Amino acid sequence: MQKWFSYPLTLVFFLCCASILLLFHPVLWLCFYVGGYEAHKRTVTVVSWLLLRCTHILGARYRFEKPYDLPMDRPLLFVANHQSFY
Repeated sequence: MQKWFSYPLTLVFFLCCASILLLFHPVLWLCFYVGGYEAHKRTVTVVSWLLLRCTHILGARYRFEKPYDLPMDRPLLFVANHQSFY
């Protein structure tokens, strides 16, 4: 039953993501050419946040934990095993 419920949610998810991308593409372009890099960077942050929130439609939940004390006196590199929206 859960499988059949996921099909309409996937369609809603794709429509939500596509509408955000279509809406914000001209805004990103305008911010970059009128407001400069900082305005573009802030707008990209908003778009990324909205796209992340779209995954809640599918039931995804996120939790971040920091079990280790990270050193603050040197640069760190975090590497994900892959890059994906899913």
